[in-house]
Amino acid sequence: MKKSIILYRIGAVVFILVGLLHLMAHFTVPDNNSLNELLRAMEDYKIEMMGEHNLLKFYMGFSLMMGFLLTALGLVNFIFSKSITKGSIYTNVLISAIGFIIAFNYFHVLAYGFVFIALISYSCSLIFYKKAAS
Repeated sequence: MKKSIILYRIGAVVFILVGLLHLMAHFTVPDNNSLNELLRAMEDYKIEMMGEHNLLKFYMGFSLMMGFLLTALGLVNFIFSKSITKGSIYTNVLISAIGFIIAFNYFHVLAYGFVFIALISYSCSLIFYKKAAS
């Protein structure tokens, strides 16, 4: 059971790290002319959804939410790691697998690499959990 908990915690820490790195990257945008031009165009693009918004506002909100939720997922899993169940491990394997598929198709190697490490950690945690239970 001890190996299962350690691997579960590794998966949790990976999500904390990728969430914090995402938030850090969100606030450290390089200053370059083509990026500034793109951001202005996003700000000018209006979206009518229960009031008027712009694409930049949506992008910033989704980015902050993603960083926060990845960090929160890791923290919750780490806090409750001493009382894991087969169901909680299966849930995190599923979340990590879906996250990996999305990250692999839309993001860079660092993002999907972190999620892949979490997926492997949670999967190995499940294997050791099952061995300890039998």
